[in-house]
Amino acid sequence: MPSLLTHHPLKALYALFATALEAFRLPLYIVLYLLPSARPHPKWTYKQAVLIKLLKTFLHHAARIEIRMPLSLKPGREGERFVVMRAPEKEVLEKLYVGPLKDPHGEIVPGELGGTWYPSAYPSSSSKNASSEGKDTEDVVLYVHGGAFVLGTGRIYECGFIVSALLRHAGVHRVFCPQYRLAGRPLNARFPAALQDVLTSYLYLTRELGIPAKRVIVSGDSAGGNVAIGLLRYLAEYGAELDLESPAAALLWSPWVDPAAAVDPARFKQNPNYPTDFVPAVFLAWGIRCFSGRDEATGKPKLDPSNKYITP
Repeated sequence: MPSLLTHHPLKALYALFATALEAFRLPLYIVLYLLPSARPHPKWTYKQAVLIKLLKTFLHHAARIEIRMPLSLKPGREGERFVVMRAPEKEVLEKLYVGPLKDPHGEIVPGELGGTWYPSAYPSSSSKNASSEGKDTEDVVLYVHGGAFVLGTGRIYECGFIVSALLRHAGVHRVFCPQYRLAGRPLNARFPAALQDVLTSYLYLTRELGIPAKRVIVSGDSAGGNVAIGLLRYLAEYGAELDLESPAAALLWSPWVDPAAAVDPARFKQNPNYPTDFVPAVFLAWGIRCFSGRDEATGKPKLDPSNKYITP
């Protein structure tokens, strides 16, 4: 259950306390990490140790108060690179969003969502620059961002670095990052919302834009890698009967494959690599709690975290 710290005025008081605490502690770590032996890993650079400490600190406090992450469908800084994908029509919804993509509680249904193109928007079929030849020669990455299912937008300020690496080193032409619905507040879009949205994005690429599946690479990091695996499993299990082709390849970056293990933060901390992990246990516990949902009457998960589409 969410703690009292997620509600005002305790939420505001905790934020003030955390700010004061870290204003005192972080300078100490900045000095301490000047010694390589004092860093979480002796081979880490000074910059690496400090930045990871800052990130881990932010995620810890964000999870304690369950920071809100609203999503906007306005283009913003992304401009013409940002697109809005329509909600599936009823006929498409009933035909293609089946099995694990159909919420047994009838609460989570596919809707419209945004997405950002890198380095520029893919030409639509009506564009003067569009050609069938281009669609057969351009490799496109469908990139699913991480964030424990509760943070992230796929926009420039968040995904710019990793997308630049893909464009530089992976030999691909474009990357598309969907802004899938998040399981945290204010949306509370638990499973299968993210998987529904990634399928919508895949259909947008392959059907609306006409990009051959053989030219699509599905990619994702952390929780995004988890959702990417879910899409691959769905296409493998239902693709033939739904006439959905699988992508050419998958490229996963530290995919979160065992969310069920994060239900108990104490168990997660037993991992031998935990001291050098930038993700705190409380952050992952928040993510899986929101992703599996909670029955208000019983307090139990609405969905089993060990479900193969949640914990592959």
